[in-house]
Amino acid sequence: MRRPRRNHTAAIKAKVALAALKGDKMLAELVEKYNVHGSQVMQWKTQLLEGALAGRLHISTLMAKMGITALYRQPNTSRRHPGHKVYPYLLRHMAIERANHVWAMDITYLPSATDDLYFRRGIANILDMS
Repeated sequence: MRRPRRNHTAAIKAKVALAALKGDKMLAELVEKYNVHGSQVMQWKTQLLEGALAGRLHISTLMAKMGITALYRQPNTSRRHPGHKVYPYLLRHMAIERANHVWAMDITYLPSATDDLYFRRGIANILDMS
């Protein structure tokens, strides 16, 4: 008599795969203990080692459930603080007609887990102070 087809839950598959990965018991012992076929045990073990494919949305859902967030600035980081001074843009009505007339500087902020990094780079000669 044939046994009806069974659908194993992800929890059972993970449990069997972890037990097979430990290597404490032989394959025949795992088959007998969990009442599954040997090829299933090997397939689940391989899937565990290679990592199951999951989409970006599924990964973000799992991260949200576990409370994991990425290390980057959250939205509204460009919103100015009410207590900070706002400097006027001095070049708004200035006609730039020759080289070395005006200079610009770019400062890039890169947050990291251990410390903050700042990079300065002169972009273009736009303001001549002499």
